[in-house]
Amino acid sequence: MPDLKGVGCLGPNQETRTNLARKAFWTASSVRGPRMTRGRTHRDYTRTFAYDAQLACDGNNGTRWAADGRDKSPWIQADFGAETFVGEVKMFFTQPAFGHNWKLEGSLDGKEWMPVAEERGKPCRSPHVAKVGRKVRYLRISILDGDPGLWEVKVY
Repeated sequence: MPDLKGVGCLGPNQETRTNLARKAFWTASSVRGPRMTRGRTHRDYTRTFAYDAQLACDGNNGTRWAADGRDKSPWIQADFGAETFVGEVKMFFTQPAFGHNWKLEGSLDGKEWMPVAEERGKPCRSPHVAKVGRKVRYLRISILDGDPGLWEVKVY
């Protein structure tokens, strides 16, 4: 059975690095409001979908962060609590088949930001991978074009 440890009988999880994103505190420029769905099967049910920033790093492919549709400059930001060496960031955007342009920035104090990586041309891929190779306390992903949301962010 697939879970956060891997795919079980199909093989062990090949990623051995610690995902630093799971220990960070995440905030965002905005959050899409919750959405409730109703289903009809052998019993009626309802389900509420939330889109909070912390959901982009919970290790669950069934949850995500999504910006409010009126947000013209959506971003999501991690605070690691202290200077932390970051080697790589993997970003799993929502609707990857339509492509995304993004900018990744790092900061030691949350005030002065330095460019780390940027993607232009709206490539269709998942994940988008950025090499960082420096210490930061904060990381900020700005979505410049494409669906403003992330299924998952992994930081190593």
